[in-house]
Amino acid sequence: MTVRKAVVAMALPAALIAAAVLAAGAASSTAKVGTGAAGTAKCGLGNGKKATGTPIKIDGLDMLIPGVDFTTVGKVAAAYYACVNDNGGINGHPVKYTLYTEQLNPAQEAALARKMVQSDKAVGIVGNTSFAECGTNWKYYKSKGYVVIGAGVQAECFSTPSYVESNMGPRYSNIGAAQALIAAGLIEAYFGADFHLDRLPQALGVFAAAIAGSAISGIGEP
Repeated sequence: MTVRKAVVAMALPAALIAAAVLAAGAASSTAKVGTGAAGTAKCGLGNGKKATGTPIKIDGLDMLIPGVDFTTVGKVAAAYYACVNDNGGINGHPVKYTLYTEQLNPAQEAALARKMVQSDKAVGIVGNTSFAECGTNWKYYKSKGYVVIGAGVQAECFSTPSYVESNMGPRYSNIGAAQALIAAGLIEAYFGADFHLDRLPQALGVFAAAIAGSAISGIGEP
């Protein structure tokens, strides 16, 4: 791939990211201070009544080692389920959420996965976050028909059918950050450091024309 083709390949996602970021900023910049309306949070049935039915068992597993505490993810899940339980639960049933911790030990991770599935008989596993648990347990979860909801780190958290992650993960987060930097650099180089959101349509038009023109004319072909 030539340098020109590489630039074109990077410019398209960068321009799209820039469009999304700048469009969001433009939308928010038009609102007057003090005119926004506060949203109404709702969890469970939203009725303000404690759930009293048979508990629904849900577990989670987070890594906790010296210097690295991933239990925040599970604690957020626990706080949400507490709100659900205080507002009618799930069709009247409270969620019984248990958060386990592991110390980056594959044997411990495997044992806790089996405890959640076989001993606790959890109907769902939510809030898992670890440097290594995805790699250790994804095959076991798959064999038992579980799909874990959490925040991933390892490649197996994103490349196997056993996990549905709420984050992009370190690799894609870094790629996105790099694309955003490229987009910012292209805008500043072409339009100057004093670029204003009012010029967003013009900027997007320039990027689109450049990319389309390069593709049509064959610039960058080997």
